[in-house]
Amino acid sequence: QQQNHGQSSEQVQDEEKDKSTIMACGSLPIEVGGGTAQFPQQDDTSVLSDDVSQVRSVASSALGAILVRLDDAKYQLEALQENVDVDAEECIKKQAEIAMLIEKLASAAVAMKQMEDCDD
Repeated sequence: QQQNHGQSSEQVQDEEKDKSTIMACGSLPIEVGGGTAQFPQQDDTSVLSDDVSQVRSVASSALGAILVRLDDAKYQLEALQENVDVDAEECIKKQAEIAMLIEKLASAAVAMKQMEDCDD
């Protein structure tokens, strides 16, 4: 017979129930800080930091591609101005198209630079 060391039978039953619950849960991962031992939960700050880092990386890559396109557009504009064999009206039309492209690329470059420089 089990000794209960001055405890009521109800307290002994509660302790036994607690022990059986602990034993039954013994094979489950232990919860630690909102995650589990298998899948620890990341700190919100580190998740945010990772997100900001990814945004900066994507923005930096996009900015590089935009700058290449800007250089290409400037080269096309210069080449067009140097070409004397092109019809003047056609030349002006292409220059306007290229100038509009340069404006759009410049706006996109500014936006990407702002994303790249975003604060934590």
